[in-house]
Amino acid sequence: MSSDMRTAGSRLTVERPELLEDGTDTRFRDLLHSIFAFSSRLQVARTRFGAHIGLSPTQYMVLIAISRLASENAGIAQIANWLYFSGAFVTIEVNKLVKLGLAEKAPHPVDRRRVVLRPSAEGERRLAALAAFQRPVNDALFKSLKKDEFLTLHRLMAGLVADADAALSLAEYVEDQLKAPAKAG
Repeated sequence: MSSDMRTAGSRLTVERPELLEDGTDTRFRDLLHSIFAFSSRLQVARTRFGAHIGLSPTQYMVLIAISRLASENAGIAQIANWLYFSGAFVTIEVNKLVKLGLAEKAPHPVDRRRVVLRPSAEGERRLAALAAFQRPVNDALFKSLKKDEFLTLHRLMAGLVADADAALSLAEYVEDQLKAPAKAG
C-alpha cells in the first residue's frame, strides 16, 4: 500500500461501506461540499424572501411556520419543534411579529392555558404577495429534480434531519470521551 493510501485511509471521515468508494471518502466529502454550497444558497434565498416582505430571515421562517401550522392550532412549542428552535427564541420572534401586526395570539379552543398562533390578515397578505417572487426562485433552485427525484429527496431529507439530531448527540458524547483521558492525565 502506498504511503498516500495509508495517509488517506487514516484520515477517512466515514467508515460505513455505503459511504466509501474504492476505499476513499472522496465522494462523501464532495457530497458534503455540495450540501454546504446548496445550503448557503438556500440561506441567501431565505434572506431575500424575508427582505421582500420586510422581515429578517428568522421572522420570515417563523411567519411561514405559523401559517403552515395554523390549521393544527399550533402554539409556541409546535412552532419551535417544527423549526428546530428553542421555545424561548420562538417566543421572542413571535412577539416581534405580533407587534408588527403580522401574527396573532388567541386562546387554545380546548386548553385555555395555551396560546394558538395564526398569521394576521396582513401577514397572510404579505405571504400571498411573496409567492409571486418565491415561485420562480424555488422552481430555479430545484430545476434539476424530476418528480421521482423530488419525492426521494423529500423522504431522504426527513431521515437525514433525524440522523443529524442523533449524530449531534453522539458528537457531544464522543467529544466528552475523547477529552476524558486528557483530563485524567
